[in-house]
Amino acid sequence: MKHVGNCSWFINWNKLVDELPEVATFRGFETSDTYENPTTIARVEKGETLEYEHVRDQGDLVSAYENNDSLEFVTYSAGKHYPRKIDQLFADWLGVDPAISWISRVGVGKVAAPHIDDEECYWTREHFPNRKLTRYHCHISPPEIGAAFMIEKECYHMLEIGDVVKWPSIDSLHCGVNGSVKDKLLYHFIGAEK
Repeated sequence: MKHVGNCSWFINWNKLVDELPEVATFRGFETSDTYENPTTIARVEKGETLEYEHVRDQGDLVSAYENNDSLEFVTYSAGKHYPRKIDQLFADWLGVDPAISWISRVGVGKVAAPHIDDEECYWTREHFPNRKLTRYHCHISPPEIGAAFMIEKECYHMLEIGDVVKWPSIDSLHCGVNGSVKDKLLYHFIGAEK
């Protein structure tokens, strides 16, 4: 992972977060029968083997969270919940073409269990074939003790609003925990290198 810099000098994350709607898409523990992306659904209907299926339905994960109310996060989509122009501003700063973005919110006392954003990976690879894809996240809520985000073996805690981290790959295993007193929000972005 690599700390890229801070982009809060040209994107007002506080304003964006304040303007997010109350309603977002709940993302809980998902199994193979809960795909949402048309690209992924089409692959399932064709009987294709999905490369990340093994991550979605791990026995340990199921047993840990099937009756556990702490697993919960919501997702906001570009163009629906916040302006797509954010993606272009972010991409221009990084020197890449925008592919896909979303914002995640983990509430107080909640967790996002270890997972790979498989549908986003499938969609991006289909729409940007033969392009090198890079993934980043940006901290868009104030640092709070107890709110942490993990990517593989790295842990991010108390980063400032606008701090951006480049991931090792778009399909890195990651999770988040929020033991703070305020919601934790991240902007996730996948770009195609020029």
